[in-house]
Order: sequence, then structure tokens, then C-alpha cells
Amino acid sequence: MIFREELNRIPLNSPTFNIAKVIEDFPALQRLVDMGVDISFWEENFKNGQAIEIAMRLDFEKDVQPRILWLLDRGIDLEKQAVIFTKTPQIFNKSLDELTKMNEYLQSKKFSKESIRDIIVDTNGLWLSNTVVEIDSKLGYFQKKFGLNGNEVRKLATGGPRFILWTGVPFQ
Repeated sequence: MIFREELNRIPLNSPTFNIAKVIEDFPALQRLVDMGVDISFWEENFKNGQAIEIAMRLDFEKDVQPRILWLLDRGIDLEKQAVIFTKTPQIFNKSLDELTKMNEYLQSKKFSKESIRDIIVDTNGLWLSNTVVEIDSKLGYFQKKFGLNGNEVRKLATGGPRFILWTGVPFQ
């Protein structure tokens, strides 16, 4: 595991940061790139530096490999995982326990394994960056606001999982 002190010691030769300058110093990043993850997307789209900080502390065996296996167990192939890791690096901030609780929550709400897989893939993993409480609140909002039954909520979530995640959905 890389600590902040170690990150601060990495020499950067110019005032602008570029992940390409340090990727050779981080084997986990090299392996993610080999897998098809577009690390430059993190740099371009997460201006707060959060994704780069995640990237620079990753240990492949401890942080990446368990998530690969977790996603494989849910029927998500490596090509789709590369997209998930590219678009949602926050997945590395979630413990396997949290990811499993989300999966168990959806199963308890009678989502099929295929629906859970599709929700994760269709949102590029963004669904997993939410907590169970947040997802439950959002699904509950749609159920109450529109008088939906359980099957209709599942159909809405499976057919439009990004709609469920929309920031305009009130927290109940």
C-alpha cells in the first residue's frame, strides 16, 4: 500500500500533473492499463484529484484483483470491467463488504442476478458507488411518488438504472 508521504516524494518535473509521468512507478496502474482501463479518463474527468489519489494508492492484489473476482462472480466480463473501472474509479473506495451488501439488498428486493448484472454494467458501476441507504431511498421515492408496485420498481430500475441515480431524485 502506498501512503501519502510516499506520494509526496515522487518527483514531478513540471507544475502540471500528468498520470503518464508516474504510471511506471505504480504496478497496479500498469496492470489496469493492460486490462484496458483508460487511466487518462480519471485525470480528465475527475478534476478534484480524487481518482488520481485512488489510482496512486492501489495495490493490485489487495484492491483490484478482489473487485475483478467479485464482478466476475456477478457475470461481468473483463472487457466490461475495464469500462467500469475507467468510468467509476470510486469502486476502489468501496469495501467488498459494501459491494456485497448492495448485491444482497438487490436480491432481497427480488432483483434477478441478470438484472443486477445489467444495472451494474448499464451504469458503468456507478450504482455501486452509492450506499444501500441511498439506493433504497431512491427506489422508495419512485415507488411512493408514482404508486408503483415491486415489479414496476424493478422494471424501472432495470430499464433505466441511470434515471434512478439522477441527482434530481430526492433523498427520502
